[in-house]
Amino acid sequence: MVPARPLDWDPSSPAPGGLEPLRRLANTLDHYRGRDTLGDVATAEATLAGLGLLGPGERLAADDLEQVRAFRAAVRSVFVEDEALGSPWPGPVLRVVVGGVGQVDLEPTTAGLAGRLADLAVELVVARRTGGLARLKACANPGCRWLFWDTSRPGTGRWCSMQVCGDQHKARSYRARQRRQP
Repeated sequence: MVPARPLDWDPSSPAPGGLEPLRRLANTLDHYRGRDTLGDVATAEATLAGLGLLGPGERLAADDLEQVRAFRAAVRSVFVEDEALGSPWPGPVLRVVVGGVGQVDLEPTTAGLAGRLADLAVELVVARRTGGLARLKACANPGCRWLFWDTSRPGTGRWCSMQVCGDQHKARSYRARQRRQP
């Protein structure tokens, strides 16, 4: 039985900097509760606006929704082995902008939602290359797979929440040990 949780329930500590919107976007697919807040255009618009990916008055087209879902799948595939990506995310092209000595930046070639997704893609790549993804993990509960920021001192956390997924695992392990004893 799945415990009831409020719709905005998030057991994880926020990830630092630009990784937090990326983590929150990845968690729009909630396996634990069987909910996808990118399931239809109206719900997706509200979700993306709440994440700051849709500006005021911006509307979401069906093609845009498919692009956002593909991006989310690409992000989740980085952390969740059994959610392997079927095809690459068809994201916007980035261009390198050189502003002078020691100044270089990546800039999306498109504006709006696609450009903001490209910014998130840059955050992901930079964090991976600098070791910043070491504490952004998928919950070890196969029925959950929520992305969480590991705040444990040694960085060995496995569960999005010890009160939910961690306790379930401990209870299952205990019952299995009890069944094995004579």
